[in-house]
Amino acid sequence: MKNILILIITLNSGLVFAQQPVTCVNPFIGTDHMGHTYPGATVPFGMVQLSPDTDTVQYSIGSGYNKDIYAYCAGYQYNDNTICGFSHTHFSGTGHSDLGDFLLIPTTGKLRLNPGTRDNPDSGYRSRFSHDRESASPGYYSVMLDDYNILAEMTASERVGFHRYTYQNAGETNLILDMTSGIYNYPGKNTWQFIRVENDTLVTGFRQTRGWARSRTIYFAMVLSRPMSSYGNKNDEDIIYRGFYRKFNENEEFPEMAGKNIKAWFRFDMQKGEQLKIKFALSSVNTEGALKNLKAEIPHFNFDLIRKEASDSWSRELGRIQVSGTEEIKQNFYTSLYHAFLSPTIYMDVDGRYRGLDQNIHQAEGFTNYTTFSLWDTYRALHPLLTLVQQKRTSDMVNSMLAHRGQSVHGILPVWSHHANENWCMIGYHAVPVIADAYLKGIKGFDPFKALEAMDASATYAKYDGIGDYIKFGYAPADLTGNSASKTLEYAYDDWCIARMAEKLGQRGLAGIYDRRSRSFENIYDKSTGFMRPRLSDGSWQENFDPLKTEGQGFIEGNAWNYSLYVPHDPAKLIEWAGGNEKFIAHLDTLFTMQLDEHHIAESEDIDKRGIIGNYVHGNEPSHHVPYLYSYAGAPWKTQKRVHQIMDNLYQPEPGGLPGNDDCGQMSAWYIFSALGFYPVCPGSNEYVLGSPSVSEAKLNLENGKTFTIKAPGLSKKNIYVKRILLNGAPYNKLFIRHEDIMAGGEMVFKMSSRPSKSKTYTEHLPGIN
Repeated sequence: MKNILILIITLNSGLVFAQQPVTCVNPFIGTDHMGHTYPGATVPFGMVQLSPDTDTVQYSIGSGYNKDIYAYCAGYQYNDNTICGFSHTHFSGTGHSDLGDFLLIPTTGKLRLNPGTRDNPDSGYRSRFSHDRESASPGYYSVMLDDYNILAEMTASERVGFHRYTYQNAGETNLILDMTSGIYNYPGKNTWQFIRVENDTLVTGFRQTRGWARSRTIYFAMVLSRPMSSYGNKNDEDIIYRGFYRKFNENEEFPEMAGKNIKAWFRFDMQKGEQLKIKFALSSVNTEGALKNLKAEIPHFNFDLIRKEASDSWSRELGRIQVSGTEEIKQNFYTSLYHAFLSPTIYMDVDGRYRGLDQNIHQAEGFTNYTTFSLWDTYRALHPLLTLVQQKRTSDMVNSMLAHRGQSVHGILPVWSHHANENWCMIGYHAVPVIADAYLKGIKGFDPFKALEAMDASATYAKYDGIGDYIKFGYAPADLTGNSASKTLEYAYDDWCIARMAEKLGQRGLAGIYDRRSRSFENIYDKSTGFMRPRLSDGSWQENFDPLKTEGQGFIEGNAWNYSLYVPHDPAKLIEWAGGNEKFIAHLDTLFTMQLDEHHIAESEDIDKRGIIGNYVHGNEPSHHVPYLYSYAGAPWKTQKRVHQIMDNLYQPEPGGLPGNDDCGQMSAWYIFSALGFYPVCPGSNEYVLGSPSVSEAKLNLENGKTFTIKAPGLSKKNIYVKRILLNGAPYNKLFIRHEDIMAGGEMVFKMSSRPSKSKTYTEHLPGIN
């Protein structure tokens, strides 16, 4: 991996800002077996994610789940030494996967149409590579394919991937388009593929898959910078009925290719130093839409211009927040911001058409349609971050969710959706807090009454995931639904968000209903153990309770120690149950300092030791607010200590530098907020709990034209405690800041010290959220 140059300028204050934030981004951070990010070329929120895939591990190798596939959720693993090719769609940071559409790879020598294996790469078309001859930056990726001596370069616009292959040797070469390749692949995932060779420089087609998205269709248009000399394909499929297509030799020079296992090839005669450029556009509508996207976004073959435009788009977006600090801090911060701006992704053509959840074609009227809503993860910090610094996109995302609801046969908001499909992953109805938080923070451009109706419909859809029983019993019974305790806690918080939205809109009756439902968490608190605990439908507690165990205990991606602290809308109740501030603080201290044994670590979902401090699990989302709970008990200095402990130890500027899956930007969003010095413990409350910044200075360039500046004079490795806060020059004695105070513009100064400050003038209690 090449070193990344960081350009700096020095201001009169002596603080150092990145002149170009894009130069601080390291796309290789998180590309190991746990972070699940990809290093390839894309633009902010782009529909195309053009990135290398380093192996072809299958989801299943006969029967059951193949655990090795987990490392390849983003297609790329930094520790691999071969590349199978470059596909055009990828998720960033997920713990399950799909996509990997339309893999291309240039080759020389004998034509091979299988990818080979990592142990025997010569048996297929894959190529060896070295990190010494690989580089990545926002909007650009390059690598030398060592087996073919071809320099592969990638850039992208929103809907078009742009390849440039430079050949170091002369001779006959092949371009392979593997329609069967994909992420989380399995035999039968590809339900149909179709290719048309329109002429010697234009190829179109589509494929349909059945994976995480059950019914997914994606189209392409591929334009070549030079004409192919010949072409063909191989379809590894037993075909019983061929009809009268048997009149033709369909394997060579036949311009229609159709089947379930197509691998196409295109041949070129190349001289040493010559380049083959490929523009590859995507559409969810049809090939005509893909061509329109291509003509609108990249009507030429100037690769360097598109690379510059991609870099410039990243500079603009990353420039929404300007920070100063150490080189490591800036690299961590801007890479986190880069990851946070990868998704949700645009999902419509340049003419506004897109494929909807009903598989019909729709027209986006007055908004940009988005997809990839990993809501169980992202409602916590990623969407609040976008609500703060990406307000127009947030409005579009809310409209996209409302459109999803209108197209849903179930009549509800998305749970976890991508590419015109609901995949039903995880729990909760967490489009609710995203919409409520956006509206209560002043986001315009959508119908709030229509949104409230959709929220109510989602929260009363009785047949989904135990909601009916949750309404009936006041909790989700463990004998009637899985992950029952987690569901009860998350449903209760979502209900609180509906109550606040209804209250704001004057719907007092509806607000009352959901305020009562928001107390459901009280029904699973077991005073005898001091933890939230799964409860059966007869009112009894689930037997064999182990608060350190995750599996079989009614929780998902967390144990009772962590999940019992998930009442973001009423931390005061948790403090009361604990017996007061001091006992609650001691409980939090124990969480961070106790030793979790190897057995319990091994059974934790989607994490390893890297993401754990004591028994505090940062590698999964349910605990992300926990370090900030100290402040509710009047101990903000402990919040300050813990957030720095997490930032300093669990986030590193290296491939293995993330504490868990980045989860479509949530893990990164936690870092961004915490580095700025505040965090949205309870989205929907308009309050951010103050922590301790890790950046010396930050400027939030807001969409309303205002600037909010954060300064931390005296900040150092030792000076992590906040001695005093000033807001717009006046002493500030609160442990939170409201959203409207930030949007009004101004300056917040954290006076830093090496010693904890326990001054009563500073530790005014947080307002009761509930």
